[in-house]
Amino acid sequence: MISPASGLLSQPLRLLSRSLSGRNAPKTALHRDRAAPKILITMKTNVVFAFAGLLLLVTVPTSPGLSVDETLPEYDSLYRVEDMYSLHISLLFDKTVREVSESGVVARLEAEHYYGRFAADPLPWLTVGAGIGQSLISPVPDGSDEEASLMWMVGAEARVLQFDVTEPSFLTCRCRIDASASYWHNSGEICDQNVDWTEARAAVIGSAEFFVQGLGEDLSAVPYSIVYSVGAVFSKLDGDVDRPADAAPWAEFPVVDFGQEEHTGILAGIELKVAHNVAFEWEARVFNEVCHTLGVRYSF
Repeated sequence: MISPASGLLSQPLRLLSRSLSGRNAPKTALHRDRAAPKILITMKTNVVFAFAGLLLLVTVPTSPGLSVDETLPEYDSLYRVEDMYSLHISLLFDKTVREVSESGVVARLEAEHYYGRFAADPLPWLTVGAGIGQSLISPVPDGSDEEASLMWMVGAEARVLQFDVTEPSFLTCRCRIDASASYWHNSGEICDQNVDWTEARAAVIGSAEFFVQGLGEDLSAVPYSIVYSVGAVFSKLDGDVDRPADAAPWAEFPVVDFGQEEHTGILAGIELKVAHNVAFEWEARVFNEVCHTLGVRYSF
């Protein structure tokens, strides 16, 4: 017995049978010549679309949160940016005023230094650097010429301790304790007499950095932050004057071999970071006189 549903299916089946029989029927040469180009064009079009789809799947990130950079392969190279040290370039002006003495004779040493400093961070907590520039002794006796001479320095700074203060909110800041050491070689010429001196300096510095936008936020505002620092400094300064035997000492600087009167002092400084890698800095060192340093630093 045939069900009513079979009648409903008979018409589609007959159409499918005719279609299949038509496909299997032999074609004339004319039919083959006309159909071949269409099939070839269709195949080429399908290949192009398939290749484009595959390329799209490969290049588009698989998740909305994945950036294009994360899909790029990593290649080996001699150096990579993330492996390089943090570098710092500074231009500085230093005004040194110290009381020095020789056999009870006290003189006042004044000098100005203009120099550039290059530093790097070989470790996350360590900065090492060197600087070179020119040194000028002042004041100059009346009628004499002031000539610039070479100065250079080397130094290192270690970040010993760092912690964040979050309470109370109006005192939110980043605190640090640093230890630094440096060696300076200075020279100058005055009244046709060379003055050379060296200084070994060490300091322990505490600082507090206050951010404009607060800790952990998008620090895109200008200025970026301000740093206040204070600490203790130790300095050992020694020098001599290369004075001809027939030359008389000038009144402003009567000593020949000299050392500083005070070894210990205090320092204070302010650093204004106008961006995360640009900062203006000022530092004062107080012994029996006050020494100042002004500079600008660029980090990259």
